[in-house]
Amino acid sequence: MTSEKHLAPSTIRSYQCDVRLFSEFLIDGRYGWGPACEEAFGTFPVAVCHEWNTIAHLNDYEGDPEAKPFTREQLQLFLDYADDQVDRAVRAKRKGALAAYRDATLFKVIYGWGLRRTETSKLDLVDFGRNPQARQFGRYGTLNVRYGKAKKGQPPRRRNVLSVMDWAVDAVADYVENVRPRFGFPDHPALWITNGWGTPRQHINWTHYIFYGADIRESALDWFMNQLREIARIPASDDDGDLIRGLFLASHEVDGAAEWQIREGQLFVSSADARHQYLDE
Repeated sequence: MTSEKHLAPSTIRSYQCDVRLFSEFLIDGRYGWGPACEEAFGTFPVAVCHEWNTIAHLNDYEGDPEAKPFTREQLQLFLDYADDQVDRAVRAKRKGALAAYRDATLFKVIYGWGLRRTETSKLDLVDFGRNPQARQFGRYGTLNVRYGKAKKGQPPRRRNVLSVMDWAVDAVADYVENVRPRFGFPDHPALWITNGWGTPRQHINWTHYIFYGADIRESALDWFMNQLREIARIPASDDDGDLIRGLFLASHEVDGAAEWQIREGQLFVSSADARHQYLDE
């Protein structure tokens, strides 16, 4: 599994743990599976996972040693690039400036308050609050993180994060007061508003899903498909190397239904099969 599928040690250990637990269940005399297997198959189950042939959990951190955080210079270049995307969209007089501004602010919030991806995506406007010890930050003195990383089998953990970076507070305040209202959903509780994109409030197991539904003008089609290509090129976020996969069904008034597939780091476009022709009716 390590040499061929290039799985992470933590993933392999999880698989081995599942096999160990199942085999312990089979050989436990209280359940009677040993005699039942011997009667049916002429043999009985035995333990196959031992200390000498499984991966031990000896280190608290098992990440890739090549992974390292941004330097301050690299981080500044990254944030500057995100800001430049706003200017580029405005100069091109095309859609995308609001989304680019939102994304640039999102990155600053991640860094300014030290958040994980899921924690950031689940933020609502009401999660910001005042801190009497930092009145200069106004209503953005604290951030209530409601979807912190959970322990196995437990609900998300909450925590409060104090605001300490004035430039991050200025960025989120400008977004909330001047940019977010332009998305046209003033009563929506979420901090990050999307044009068509949606994410479930709670993910199932280890798979994260996103959805899109909207009417797109043909003049904006190239812009949207370029967004999909950028999504397809996002590197794998774990040691298993799993890239983003997705399927979009698009109905065109002239060309008919089509499938847009995100896989293998690319966007593939093909005609939809007969099952999806009802979209053109």
